[in-house]
Parts: sequence; C-alpha cells; structure tokens
Amino acid sequence: MSILIADQLTRQFPGSTTPAVINFSLRMEEGELVALLGASGCGKTTVLRMIAGFERPNSGSLVVYGQTMIGPEKFVEPEKRKIGIVFQDHALFPHLNVHENIRFGLKGMLVHHSKRVVEKMLEITGLAGLGGRYPHQLSGGQQQRVALARALAPEPLLILFDEPFSSIDTLLRKSLRHEIAEILEQTGTTALLVSHDIDDAFALSNRVVVMNHGVIVQEGKPVEVYRNPANKYVADFFGQANYLPVSAFDERMTGLICCSRQRVMGDELVCIRPDGIRISLQKAENSLEARVLTARFMGQYTEVTCECDLGGQTQRITIHTRETGFDANTRIGYLQIDPSVCTVVE
Repeated sequence: MSILIADQLTRQFPGSTTPAVINFSLRMEEGELVALLGASGCGKTTVLRMIAGFERPNSGSLVVYGQTMIGPEKFVEPEKRKIGIVFQDHALFPHLNVHENIRFGLKGMLVHHSKRVVEKMLEITGLAGLGGRYPHQLSGGQQQRVALARALAPEPLLILFDEPFSSIDTLLRKSLRHEIAEILEQTGTTALLVSHDIDDAFALSNRVVVMNHGVIVQEGKPVEVYRNPANKYVADFFGQANYLPVSAFDERMTGLICCSRQRVMGDELVCIRPDGIRISLQKAENSLEARVLTARFMGQYTEVTCECDLGGQTQRITIHTRETGFDANTRIGYLQIDPSVCTVVE
C-alpha cells in the first residue's frame, strides 16, 4: 500500500492572481525518501503545508496510508493525520528538557510506556544521557536530533522535513545529514524533504521532485535528474553547466548529441557538466582546442574557464580538473568531452 497519494492538489491564496501550486500529484511508497526541490517561491513549502494540514487546497485530494485526509467535503485536522514534522528552526520548547520535548507528542500514553519510547528514541538518535538537558544546553546538531526524535516517537506514517539543515553550519550539516539518513533507514520511516539545497537532497533521498512556478517539472532518481535535466531550469538548479548551441556543431561533434531524446532542434542546447570534460594533448573526436581565460583553485578541484572555437563561434567552457598550475592566455591542448554526460535541453 502506498503511504501517500497526492492527486491534483491546487492552492491559490486570496488576492493572488496565480496559484502557488497547480495540480500537484505525488505517490510515495513505504520507506521511500523523497526530496521536493525548487527555488524560493516555487510552491514546495505550500505543498508541505497542505500535506501537513496547515493549508487547505482549493482542489485535489490526499490519501495517507489508505485514509483520505483531503477530499470532497473532507479535511482532517493536522493533529489527526499521524504525520510527523521536523521544522526549520527545530521548534523545541525551551522550558522543557530533552526527555519532556520528546514525550510531548505521546499524550494519552501510559507514563511507564512513554518513558520506554523516549529512552528508545534517545538511543536511536544518539542522545542517550542527554535527556535532562534543556535546548539551550545543546548544540545545533543535537537540537535537530531532538526534533527528529520527537517526530519519530509517535510512530508516524510519514515525516515531513522543512529545510531541516538551513540553520546549521556547513561542517556539521554534512555529518548530520548522514546520521539522519541512517536513522530513517534504521526505523524504516517514509520521509518527504522540502529543500532548496541539492546536497541535502542527494544525501537523504532516493527520488527527487523538482518544482518551478507551482508545477512539477521533473522527477526521478537524483543521478538521472542531474545527468539528464529536462530543461535549463533543472540543469542550473542542480549545479554548474556548460551550454553549447546545437546549431554550431560540426561533423566532428555530432557524437555529443547522444541524449535519449531523438528530436534535436537548432535552437536547443547541449548541456555538459564541468566534470564531464577532461584535458587532452591529442586532437580527437568530440574535442575542442582551448586556451585558458581564468583558473581558480577550489580545493577538491581547479575551476578552469577556457575559450574555444565551436563552428566559427567563440564559446566559453568551464571545466573542473584535479590538475593545477594553469596560466591565463595559454593553450592547454584540447578539451575532450564525454558524450555519456551530455544531454540536450530546451
């Protein structure tokens, strides 16, 4: 049985001329981790709030584990949906200690039983021994794990994450992402992550859904969407890319038109990620003679911007390479482009 079935959810706020979300549909299976992505204002937070019960859609339906939450003349209140939420700011009660914060969602449960549940959550989330501390006595990562433990304690059918790592520093969020992914996998929890950060999505999800202007523009496995974006918006959202005009390609470069789409129009672009290009001393098929414009050492790679001639047109191409020591205005040989990492976008 599917955990969540959202069908044609639409939400238009009073006074607005256009809907914030248009015909949003999504099906999630048990244990699946899905990331809902998009730029600010794309509608992803509105989707989360409709699923949680904080917003009433103008139309559409929502079924969670076989129970209708939103439908014709039906709307189940948030507290009755058995959906856990981990907020962006953790939303912990400052006057309650860790144990009491986690236990807050277990109202109506016998004291001795709720105590066992809390202890289990403390153990699972790596907070054992911290039950007596208050939120201000915890690090940002510990506060986030308390918020997760509180959401998991009532054994929800689904957990929603609303930009859960945005207030945590870069070094900590990297380790915390992996910790939370392990916890969700260990508990078999189904989760929907709303974020604008692709690193969060890649670390936590096994499927991504990309939104723009209130509609879904692409969904699939992270690697599929990254390598085969449906359009330039998706390609740009998932990181830096080079765009070469199809119309400028000559016979030597036809091997780059290798995406799954068969129709190639003259105004379309070939999208190539910077890590899909390597430097070669030999001229070959799918290679371009290049000279260096700029080179910046970025730690794990050097970002080199080159200038190439492509069918009589000057084209700037950025590459990521482990090599160093590039000088501006010098030839570096040829850029060898891997056709398997190219795709055509509108």
